[in-house]
Amino acid sequence: MSTNATVAPEILYLQSVSRNINIILGLTLFIGGIISNLLNIMTFSKLGTWKYNPSSFYILVKSFADILCISTGALLETVGNAFLLNLTTKNHIWCQLRFPLTCILFLMSLTCICLQSIDVFFCSSQSAALRQKSNIRVARYLIIGFLFLWIAQAIPYIIFQELVQIGNRFACIGKSPIYIRYVSSFVSLGLFVVIPITIISIFGVLTYRNIRINTQNRQLIFSILRQMVNIAFFQIFSLLLFQFPFGVMLVYNLATSDIIKDSYRQTKEQVAMTFLFTFALSTSSVSDCCH
Repeated sequence: MSTNATVAPEILYLQSVSRNINIILGLTLFIGGIISNLLNIMTFSKLGTWKYNPSSFYILVKSFADILCISTGALLETVGNAFLLNLTTKNHIWCQLRFPLTCILFLMSLTCICLQSIDVFFCSSQSAALRQKSNIRVARYLIIGFLFLWIAQAIPYIIFQELVQIGNRFACIGKSPIYIRYVSSFVSLGLFVVIPITIISIFGVLTYRNIRINTQNRQLIFSILRQMVNIAFFQIFSLLLFQFPFGVMLVYNLATSDIIKDSYRQTKEQVAMTFLFTFALSTSSVSDCCH
């Protein structure tokens, strides 16, 4: 009894600290993300390079996706923390739509990063055949195709998620344990973390190798290095910085999913997961126009 009495204030303290941190982080993420992505949109719209340059097109699409992502993810999470109002437990439709919307937009942002890193590799290649694969028409088809793919991937979540009453409170939970595990392991860990980091790391190394080998046109090499390769390498760093901690937490959750945990440990893990998820959304606030 005394142990529970001692733990309860600590749980409330952790929840309070977590709420305050997430409010500050969420507001910073939202304001910084909106400003940086609007600068991207204005810059590339004014230059017009997105009409014929695939990398510029990917950055522009990513900026639109990021604005919507941090609005549905960071902003609403911050508002919920500030006013102690979890909209997913108040509205059945939002319970079903919040994660799919955030998931689709975040995956589109990561897709643009991956496609851009591949495009930079094509552009830096000595092979004319590979350079010709950097094509704006193909880039548009790829964006449309991946958009429909991510929408189709998120539809089951709408079906399996529901708002249920547990005691005197409501909770937004999944009806299918199999699908919940699929989202935790493949979507959150695989699509959000492992796959994009792997793709941009591989093509980042290959691009660097192309630049080291290609010595025929120094001016072209330096131009690519300044404008495109730096962006790709910066994105590798940003993904590792923002996504990797979230991935580690997901691996920990999967590894300990069968362990019985007390309320204090569950609270600590929930605080960490909430913070790292919001921190991972910082990927959507990183601007590329500064490069």
